[in-house]
Amino acid sequence: MKIAFISAEVVPFAKTGGLADVAGALPKTLNVLGDETIIVMPHYKIIDNEKHLLTLVTDKLPIKLGDDNVNMTVYKSQAIDGVTTYFVGNGDMFYRDGIYGHADDEYRFTAFCKGVMDLLPSIGFCPDIIHANDWHTSLIPVFLKTTYKNNPFYRNTATVFTVHNLAYQGVFGEYVMDIAGLPNELFTADCLEFYGKFNFMKAGLIFSDKINTVSKTYAKEIQTKECGEDLDGVLLSRKKDLSGIVNGIDYDIWSPRIDYHIKEKFTIKTVSKKMKNKSAAQKELGLTVDENIPVFGLVSRLSYQKGLDILVDALKEILPKEQMQVMLLGNGEQVYVDKLLELRNEFPKQVSVCFEFNDPLSHRIYAVSDFFFMPSRYEPCGLGQMISMSYGTLPIVRATGGLEDTVKEITNRSDTKGTGFKFEELSSYALIDKIEKALKTYKNKDVLNIARTNAMKEDFSWNKSAKDYSKLYLQAMKKN
Repeated sequence: MKIAFISAEVVPFAKTGGLADVAGALPKTLNVLGDETIIVMPHYKIIDNEKHLLTLVTDKLPIKLGDDNVNMTVYKSQAIDGVTTYFVGNGDMFYRDGIYGHADDEYRFTAFCKGVMDLLPSIGFCPDIIHANDWHTSLIPVFLKTTYKNNPFYRNTATVFTVHNLAYQGVFGEYVMDIAGLPNELFTADCLEFYGKFNFMKAGLIFSDKINTVSKTYAKEIQTKECGEDLDGVLLSRKKDLSGIVNGIDYDIWSPRIDYHIKEKFTIKTVSKKMKNKSAAQKELGLTVDENIPVFGLVSRLSYQKGLDILVDALKEILPKEQMQVMLLGNGEQVYVDKLLELRNEFPKQVSVCFEFNDPLSHRIYAVSDFFFMPSRYEPCGLGQMISMSYGTLPIVRATGGLEDTVKEITNRSDTKGTGFKFEELSSYALIDKIEKALKTYKNKDVLNIARTNAMKEDFSWNKSAKDYSKLYLQAMKKN
């Protein structure tokens, strides 16, 4: 198959979350499995043209936005092995600080979607599948079935639309219809209208041939009023076309066997070397240096979704009572930055916090921690729990979305098949119960070592997920 993978962010070029990791890894794996895949993303200011060897394709890709004629510029790069990545941009719209959160994001990403539609014919890449991701790319399936439906170039092109996080929908005014050049008759409650406004996510859900999200449990959850973010009715109406495929992780990046960011590389057979990494990280982060102290890690966006409030409450309760340390890395909402700073100031030898994007430190936290926090309110898939397991670090998660699908509960028996700890009730008390269980497991070295081995044996590589996507693409082509 020929696949055009469209994403607003892609590793290694630009990243704010897990979408970028997926977009950088899945196309590469699809190509290894025999498909011909390209990536298309916006050309942001943050992208390092020299580092990634971007070359100009054209500075004159004309598109129509409402009454405006706009010129887009296109670059390409081979920085991802075996995959050509194309960058569609316009200095006025995309050469700014930050990827999202601009006052004209509806205009910017409509322009990007139009640019993708006109780019593919210009480079002669006629896709069997266009794989769109999240609201920023959702107009592409709409265009294919409306304003571009009579374009012979796209006659046999089908679409797959992946929801990475339903909470971010791209809701703007009705005027988006004019910017996108869409017929007014589509602005109805059973089509593109959403409580009087235009909803990009809804557009993708309605017009795509197949929809998927990033875990089986999350696919079920978003069809309920509790987790459907007011789109549960739309998702229920597309139930037959909705599926869940768990994301993978890239073991070329996340493996203690080859990780050059950590002091001592290790494998399942040499997992005891985690201890040497631990003492080095404790010293680096200003904590008490003692290899025998259990370390709990967290690498996360600091947001309401991630359950940071119940984590802080749990740690305030348990830190004075237990000999344990916490290494926290992330950035986000100021309320959680302030709470974590208070926690660090109260327990300076037990708690380390770092509020920045620090990739090398994230590797070290995954590698040295004994346990890893993910107490999320909801989690479509989650990558942290899978990454932590690859380092023999046991996740403590709330049983939701992909966390429920990927973590097996540890029992305090020598025949445990477990890889981590799960709790259901969204409360600090439920989390404290699992922290206490983790601490007991830490003292039981036989069970601890078995659980670490179980975790490191888990295979979350992209090969299986990519094969599942290939099946989904074939189903979309048949539907189309």
